[in-house]
Amino acid sequence: MMRKSILALALLSQNIIAADDVELRQQIDQLKQDYNSRLQQLEEKLQTSSKSSNNKNTFNPDISVILEGRYAYFKNDPENYSLSGFQLGEKVHHSLGEKGFSLGHSEIVMSSNIDDKFYGQLTAALHAHDGETNIELEEAFIQTLGLGHGLTAKFGRFFSEIGYLNQQHPHAWDFADAPLIYRGIFADQYNDDGLQLSWIAPTPFYLNIGAEFLKGGHYPSSGEQSGVGAYTLFAKAGDDFNRENSWQVGLSYWKASKIKERSIMDMMFFGKSQIIGANAVWKYAPNGNSKSQNFKLQTEFFEQRDDGNYGEESIAPIYKNRHRGGYVQAVYQFIPQWRIGLRYDRVESSYTNNGTTPQCCEFGKQTAHRSSIMLDWSNSEFSRLRLQFNRDYSNKEPDNQLFLQYVHSLGSHGAHSF
Repeated sequence: MMRKSILALALLSQNIIAADDVELRQQIDQLKQDYNSRLQQLEEKLQTSSKSSNNKNTFNPDISVILEGRYAYFKNDPENYSLSGFQLGEKVHHSLGEKGFSLGHSEIVMSSNIDDKFYGQLTAALHAHDGETNIELEEAFIQTLGLGHGLTAKFGRFFSEIGYLNQQHPHAWDFADAPLIYRGIFADQYNDDGLQLSWIAPTPFYLNIGAEFLKGGHYPSSGEQSGVGAYTLFAKAGDDFNRENSWQVGLSYWKASKIKERSIMDMMFFGKSQIIGANAVWKYAPNGNSKSQNFKLQTEFFEQRDDGNYGEESIAPIYKNRHRGGYVQAVYQFIPQWRIGLRYDRVESSYTNNGTTPQCCEFGKQTAHRSSIMLDWSNSEFSRLRLQFNRDYSNKEPDNQLFLQYVHSLGSHGAHSF
């Protein structure tokens, strides 16, 4: 009797366990179905969102506005400014700006991924002078995405990769004005129309090599060209020393062989021009935390060689102009939001000839230099107030210059380069 009871209890337990297994399996199957259903719904939502996002980007590119203005004081009249030893282009005649309050270098930027292969950007700058506001198209280019093998192509109008500072928009500069060497040989900043090809090498450190084929219609070149009027070669390398220290160095070369009617004061220059450049940047951040404290040391050097004539294109070149110089600057963020910076500029020029002295130039070696100090406060990455003082020996008479500048960014704004 006892054995029958035990056997019956065992059979009942097995039936219960079997029933529980069936129920458990049913629950697991139901969970799988619910999971697959929810996963499919999520994928459909993502696809719909992606399509909507692509459509939105297609018709509504990212738009940002850079508002920049200032108050300026000059001991000398900025309208009479000239850089000793340099024949400044028309664009630089009023580069110092106006006394008092004025609109600085404000920008409107529109950019977007066009599709999976192309990116586009347009930048228009607004300048004010003598009560008039002028609009200048600084950049309007298409850039490739995902070509593979580290290759990138850019075509349209863009800032050249010559040097370190030239490719950055003025609102990203650490000082309110351009270095003297940029003012003298690039009319503050060099952009042109053409094609840029660059390649990032598969090396353990950053190595970017590229070339630009340009129309040559903008200073320091000039004149309408039917083909390639100028070209640029550049190379940049960089890496991290460790968690706290990083570096980048660069070399560049620019040449225009047939400059036609480059406007220099009241003279026209015909000939060829070459520019070589070298730059180096070192950045330091304690414990790798750049938001709290950081330090940046930056320097550039350029040499320009012009061979040609003033006023006459047909005769053999008789003038050899040499411009060289550079700057070194250090910027230290000593506490969050506050930075202090020092900069020293020096340029020199020399002219030799075997003919008549042109009216625009003084022969012999001439030098100019300037010292600057700045203090700025950034409430966020989108707003900055800056106070800067220059002791300027680049003009005929030494000048004291004081700038109070604001730079504010509205809308979408991409990260700045190294």
